[in-house]
Amino acid sequence: MPQAWPSWPDNEQRAERIAIDPARLERILVQAAVERHAVSYRQVLDMFGHRLGSGTVGNLCRILGAIDRARQEAGLPELACLVVREADRQPGAGYFSADDPQDPDARTALVAKRQAAAFAWAAGLNPSSAGRSRTRPSPGRSVPGHGR
Repeated sequence: MPQAWPSWPDNEQRAERIAIDPARLERILVQAAVERHAVSYRQVLDMFGHRLGSGTVGNLCRILGAIDRARQEAGLPELACLVVREADRQPGAGYFSADDPQDPDARTALVAKRQAAAFAWAAGLNPSSAGRSRTRPSPGRSVPGHGR
């Protein structure tokens, strides 16, 4: 009798297993900016109950990109620069665009500049709103043109 192999979870279950709430992630990164420090990919994934792996990091990076696009549209500094590898305290290669420098020293300087912008922005926040999402309305508040 052939051995029965365990069934793989379907895509929906797999996606559910690596779900990361973008609003909560943004709040975590805003708090990191307020405290003037970066967080590792592992730390962020641990906060969501996930282990470090290529699928979870890839999912995290897609969400970071979406958060930063929304922040850019709102005229706010990016926060993805605060998520770094533990080994060298730099974002992964996927963080950089084709327009960014290729030289490692220039990339380090670019990340430092972007982190400084995030820290300076966060220094101007009202302490009571520091943990709130900057690109979404507070609960109970409406966004112009979106009803409610």
